[in-house]
This record gives sequence, structure tokens and C-alpha cells, in this order.
Amino acid sequence: NHIKPHGALYNQAATDPVLADLLARTCRDLAPQSAVMGLAHSAMEQAAHDHGLLFIAEGFIDRSYSRQNALTPRSQPGSVYEDFVTIKKQALALATKQPIQTITGASIDIMCDSLCFHGDHPQAATHARELAEYFEQKGIKVRANR
Repeated sequence: NHIKPHGALYNQAATDPVLADLLARTCRDLAPQSAVMGLAHSAMEQAAHDHGLLFIAEGFIDRSYSRQNALTPRSQPGSVYEDFVTIKKQALALATKQPIQTITGASIDIMCDSLCFHGDHPQAATHARELAEYFEQKGIKVRANR
């Protein structure tokens, strides 16, 4: 039901309007009924809208952001959150449309429809279950996209 570029392609399409346009046009031509998922407030979001596609704006609960609403490059220290308390705090803020803190401590708004939690952390499955329980306690329904 949706198409999501991954890894370096995802990150490049977030900042490269030409690539984002090419991807959105390809998605429209090959799967016009599918939504496109990408980084909230990105070139991919604009390209999807330009091509009449439903866009699922994604926020990251385990990654830090810059003041420009972009993910901090993984090459920089502090780009990936390991501490579950920090992950839980950012997840709740994103889910409830509250500001989050950037890597430099500034406050930004990320308006997203979906939350991404990377599964390559050793505690990812446990943290995902705990986060789902935490959201339930807060009255936030966890469900699959679309």
C-alpha cells in the first residue's frame, strides 16, 4: 500500500528535488494507487504532492534532527539514539505533534503521519513492545499505515 525508498536513496531524495521528482514520477507511473513514504518536510514530500500522490510523512524516534528538520548524518556523534528514555520521549512528542529537541538543543516541529523505529538495535523488539504499551497508557493507538 506504500512505497518507501530506503537508506542512502531515502536520505538523498529528502534533500535532492530532482531525485525526489524522479522517484515520485516513477511511483505515479508504476503504482499510482500507492502512497509514498518519506521524511517529513522534505523534497520527497513536495514531489509526491506535485505528482498527486498520497504522502506519508515519516518521523524518526531513534534519530536526532538538525535545525533544518533533517536527520543528523550518521557520521556525526549523537545521530542515533541508544537510550530508551530519549527514544520514548521523542516518540511521544512526535506522536502528539509536540516540538522535539534538535542535536544542538533547539526546538523544532516535525509534523508526521508515521513513526520509524530502526530494528537493528539489539533491544529493538523489547523497546517496540514497551513503546506500544507506553502509547496505550497515554491513549495513543498504534496501528499499521493505511
